[in-house]
This record gives sequence, structure tokens and C-alpha cells, in this order.
Amino acid sequence: MFTKRPLLDTVADQALYVTDASRKRAAQAAFQHRNTLIVGEPGSGKTTLLYQIRANADAGPTSSFVIIVDARIADGARDLVDLILLEAEQAGWIEVAERPTRDDPFGLIAQVRRLRDTKERDAIILVDDPDPKQAATLFGRLRDELWQLPVWFVVAVNSSAYETLSQPPADAFFDMVINLEPLDPDAALELLRRRKHNGELPEQIRSPARPLQPRAILLDAEAGPIGARQDGELQQRLMTIAEEETGRSGVMLLAEIWGRGAVSASDDGLQRTLGVSRVRLTQLLGELERARVLTSFRETPPGGPGRPRTMYDINRAA
Repeated sequence: MFTKRPLLDTVADQALYVTDASRKRAAQAAFQHRNTLIVGEPGSGKTTLLYQIRANADAGPTSSFVIIVDARIADGARDLVDLILLEAEQAGWIEVAERPTRDDPFGLIAQVRRLRDTKERDAIILVDDPDPKQAATLFGRLRDELWQLPVWFVVAVNSSAYETLSQPPADAFFDMVINLEPLDPDAALELLRRRKHNGELPEQIRSPARPLQPRAILLDAEAGPIGARQDGELQQRLMTIAEEETGRSGVMLLAEIWGRGAVSASDDGLQRTLGVSRVRLTQLLGELERARVLTSFRETPPGGPGRPRTMYDINRAA
């Protein structure tokens, strides 16, 4: 059984970490005091990379003070800023203070400005997976406020949030944009070696013939034979069909499914990641199924009896 969850900044997890040129560039940019945007699809190792940056905060030319925030548990930009401040308070960067009321029209700006008082220098805030609305508000509308802070931001996003951050005024905030590249065959094989619990590889698991993102490598290795998620030609063909039938929204949805595995329209996290409603997500899934990009099946929710839900996954027979 392979460890497919993101790696944390523990000693045991960091021993499993495998890097490459694109991931090294991202870590180096973080410690060079540059606002850095890391772009990668689900399964590319964005969360793992952020924890690796935090684990190495004391390994650079100068020690850095680092906090990490998971934007996926925040409902909006205000909640995200509150989470950042909570982490900053717990790390001792700023004093604990009462939050402004939710109906205060200047509450969000007041919260952001509290970071001006941080006691630490060389301070880095790692933000994991903000959705497009959070990203547009924090790094677009509040861009000038963030520029006045004595901290730097390293933000990991998927393609939908990146599309938002590529538009003014957010496009000017980041000093460096780094796309996480698939691992080459040698790095992929090293990843498999490190993540196997007994340290050994079955004979049938070979170095992939083409570059792959980390989660796809682990999923296919666990399944045994080379599977559809390693099939670059199939992926490109389905992406082309998805774009023709549903436009950019369908391409982003297919990319999510490629990394996550089967999904349902009721997945709140998927809705937030794509920035769409459940109704729109249901529509997109149906259109991609009719185009034979996806295939569906019924599944009973785990943990006991419940109403079956429709799941959608890659149509490997396409």
C-alpha cells in the first residue's frame, strides 16, 4: 500500500519526499523573499511542497518564520484572512486581538493591516488552494494592502484559480509563477521506492514511460498494470473533446477528475475549487458523459445505509 496523502513536515514524511527542478525553483523563490505562485493540478503535490518549504525554513541562508493555511476550510476571503491571523497569533507573530464584527464594512482591511505589526522578519505565509473568489479578493482587490506588509506569500493554486490570478489587478502581485511539472521517469521510480512501506517494489512496477504527476504515479502503481491515468494520449484526446463540448469549464473539471478519481455533483469541495454551483456541476458532468469523456456509476455512501449517489470517472474505453 502506498502513502497517497500529502506529506507533512515531520521527519518521517520528509524522508519520503522527492523533488525535481520545478519544485526546487518554488522552494528557492520562497526563501528569496518573493511573492510566489505555484500552479498545479490536483495530485501534483502542491500541499506536500508547501509542507516541504516549512520543513526547510531553517535550512536556507537565513532562518525564515513560516505559517501555513489551508484555504479549503475557509468559506470566503474574510475567513481566510482570519485563519492567517489565527496562525500568526499562535506562532507569536502578532498579539491576540478581538475580531471585527462580520457586518463591519472595513473589517477585512482592518484584519489584513494587523499583519503590519508582525514581530518577525523574514516571515512567509503559505496559502494552500484558495478558490477563485478568495484569490481574487485577497491578491487582487487587496493587493496594495498586502504589498505594504512585512511578509511574503507563497500560494499554491489549481488552474481555475490561476486563471483568475492571471487577470488585473491580481496579475501584478506575484513576483514569480512556477508550474509544477510532471516527474520524469527517474524521479517517478524514486517516488515509488520511497513511498512503498517495505522499501521494495514489486517486479511488475516499472519506471513510467512518460512524465507523470505524483498522485497518478502512486494510483497506477498500486493498481499494478499501467492504467488509464498514465495514458497521456488518452488524456489529451479527452481534454480536446471536453474543450470542444463544454469549453474551459469542462477542461478544468476533467483535470480535477484526472487527479482526484471519481467525483459526484454533491462534492462541496469540488464545487468550491471550480467556482461553480451544484446545478452547474451536474450540468457539466452530464455533458461530459454524453460526450463519452466520462462514465457514471451508482455508489452507496460509505459508513452505512444512505441514498446512492451518481459518481463520474474517466471513460477508459473512449
